[in-house]
Amino acid sequence: MLFSINQCAVIQNVDRQNLNSLNKENLKTIEGTYANRPNNYPIDTVRLTDAVSHPITKSFWFQVDNYKDWKQDWPNQTIILKVVSDKKIIAELYEDGKMINQKKLKGKIKDGYFYGRPFFIVLPFIPIVWGYNTHRYRIGLIDTDLVIDKKTNYWMAALIVGSDKKEQVSLTFDKR
Repeated sequence: MLFSINQCAVIQNVDRQNLNSLNKENLKTIEGTYANRPNNYPIDTVRLTDAVSHPITKSFWFQVDNYKDWKQDWPNQTIILKVVSDKKIIAELYEDGKMINQKKLKGKIKDGYFYGRPFFIVLPFIPIVWGYNTHRYRIGLIDTDLVIDKKTNYWMAALIVGSDKKEQVSLTFDKR
């Protein structure tokens, strides 16, 4: 059972013809400033009160940090990536030229992407609350744009009510 739960966050391959394959020698090519808003994403078409399809869930910062520092002006924020080593990247969140958060992205290079460490939590309080939550992301480069693929899977139950979600998103972000 533990093996099957752990495999729930495996990112399915997305066919990308022009992916710049990342490796230890060229990982620094992803350094730079990127938009927090994904390319061609119509944020005006989604109601801000709809938590499931809220546009904030498609932002760069949400993909790597689940947006603990949410601000109303998130589409105008920028992210600066700095490569420390082939296992660590520093991501800084900026608003109006001022850094408001920083996150260390730890992971490894595999199959031309930088894979962030998977997040996995189990709630074993049977019969009150039980379930799991797992997500994983990977970062790649297409020309000068950054691409992030994220896989999320959770299942939770509390006495007689349950909820689940399985999703994979693939988003690109402009380099500024």
